[in-house]
Amino acid sequence: MALVKKGVIVDSAVPKMLQRACKIFISSAEPGTFQVEVKLPAASETIEVQISELLERRDKNVDRYEHDHVTLDVNLTLHLFNSLYTKK
Repeated sequence: MALVKKGVIVDSAVPKMLQRACKIFISSAEPGTFQVEVKLPAASETIEVQISELLERRDKNVDRYEHDHVTLDVNLTLHLFNSLYTKK
């Protein structure tokens, strides 16, 4: 997974064998809220990530955002969301 190589995903419950088949889709229906959908051949899961939670963690010098099946790097996730959704 490219996001693992870039350091955005720090840890994942997805077995290494399935990571190549894993597809990640990021969308935002409203400002400050992102849906991250992980699709595997036999399953799919969507998590919701709030920018406010990431910013709060960054302000408290917490560098990880842990969810049920994935751990994200706070700063790299913020950078990714900014690069995807800010107007240039």
